[in-house]
Amino acid sequence: MQPLRRPQKEKEWMLFQRLNELLNLRASNISQPKPPQPDILATINNKHVGIEISELYSDNREQSKGSRLARNQSIREKVLELAIRRVEQTIDFHFELHVSFDRNEILDSEIQPLSIEIAKIIISKLSNVTSTDEWIIIKHDNLNYNINLSRIYIYVSNKLSRHYYSPVAAGQVPHLSEQNIKTAIANKEPKISKYSEHCDEVWLLLVELGGIASAFDNVTEATRTMYQSEFNRICLLRSFYDEVLEIKTCD
Repeated sequence: MQPLRRPQKEKEWMLFQRLNELLNLRASNISQPKPPQPDILATINNKHVGIEISELYSDNREQSKGSRLARNQSIREKVLELAIRRVEQTIDFHFELHVSFDRNEILDSEIQPLSIEIAKIIISKLSNVTSTDEWIIIKHDNLNYNINLSRIYIYVSNKLSRHYYSPVAAGQVPHLSEQNIKTAIANKEPKISKYSEHCDEVWLLLVELGGIASAFDNVTEATRTMYQSEFNRICLLRSFYDEVLEIKTCD
């Protein structure tokens, strides 16, 4: 579940701040420079450190291939965000939206029709609802729409400070593999020499965000392995578990 989509820079800022807090880095002079510098620059232990951030995806095991799961997740989120934007024009209180889609993949041409239909359903169900101290669960099963939807859940409460949304997805949650980490390192490592022009050390922050695209049920074996890398430090931030694991490296 997440609030309306944040710009990438804001998301990277929040991820670094979580790392800073969990590891008690006491970072200062934090900034987000433009490329070709790293995502974050900060002073840590009197060193000028550059931090590059990379999200881990379970199906991304080849260098520069990209993640199909991540793309599908992003499209679902775009559909829900557009739907909420439409609803905001009519409904003036906050809610959580959870939608189950019939198919794994959504075509670009389906984004607008899906968002419009979802918005219509939300408005029709919430038009007579006022803010409340209790959770209200509104479930719309077996939707009679010829549009890639199977179920919608809406939760309403006046305790919410903003809208939240989440695509509902099911699937097997895999183990984190050595190849997942090797791919992430290989995709980012070519940038190190350029980053080193601006800082004393260059770190790589790998992020397990959760959700169907970026979730792993076991990371033990992969994080015990020693990886060859020129990064000065590699960390794995497991957002859902609120923990940071150190990835061991050698030159």
